[in-house]
Amino acid sequence: FGRLPDGTGAFQQLLFSATRGASNYLAELGTRLRISEFVVRSSTGPDWVEIENVSGTSMALEGFSLGAETLGGTLLQWPFRADTQLAPGGRMLVYFGPLPVNFAPQLNSHSFPTPLHDEGAVLSLRDSRDRILDRIEYGSQLADRAVGRVNQQWALLSAPTPGQPNGPAAALDSGSSLRLNEWLAGGGGTNDFVELFNPAALPVSLERWVLTDDPSISGATNNRLPSLTFIDAGGFVRFHTDGAPSSGPQH
Repeated sequence: FGRLPDGTGAFQQLLFSATRGASNYLAELGTRLRISEFVVRSSTGPDWVEIENVSGTSMALEGFSLGAETLGGTLLQWPFRADTQLAPGGRMLVYFGPLPVNFAPQLNSHSFPTPLHDEGAVLSLRDSRDRILDRIEYGSQLADRAVGRVNQQWALLSAPTPGQPNGPAAALDSGSSLRLNEWLAGGGGTNDFVELFNPAALPVSLERWVLTDDPSISGATNNRLPSLTFIDAGGFVRFHTDGAPSSGPQH
């Protein structure tokens, strides 16, 4: 919470706008520079995140950065090159992980050696004053599938579209046939797990679903799965019941 303007305005909630020792502001996520699409579990090349300039004017990105924060609180930030410019409506790819031999990066792209976290993280765009311009939380992802904005909403896409306008959302199953498939409750804590199986012919979104062993009212909400969490058609997802939620959303 903070005053807007500084010192004289009324206190209000400043979501994603903490400014310790600096002037207060209210974040307007995705109104200038935004994350428009990403692939986390790529098997054919590096992971990538697509950045889009929706401001209507050219933007100089000196001092800007893209960050990935695990839900346990470890934040990594990667700065853009000082000469980076993004035209109005322009899109820029940021690659994460080793580039395969003969891989041809797109023009004006960036490349960083660390892959993105497969089981979930929070991506954030920050300007030269470390103010958050956009952020998105994701959970378990599908191999070689992209997640992106469709009509201002985030969705699993029917196909990746790096550097191009996003395509339509993919068809999803309701999840009514999803099953608890296997568990281990005596492995000494760190090895315990619960496994889900999706026998349907389409992926299922697990966003806001709850995995719990507590039938009370509080237990019905104590392990809510994060946004953009998916299980593939005929696929499995393992949740580690190791008492270490800081390790990620699947713990």
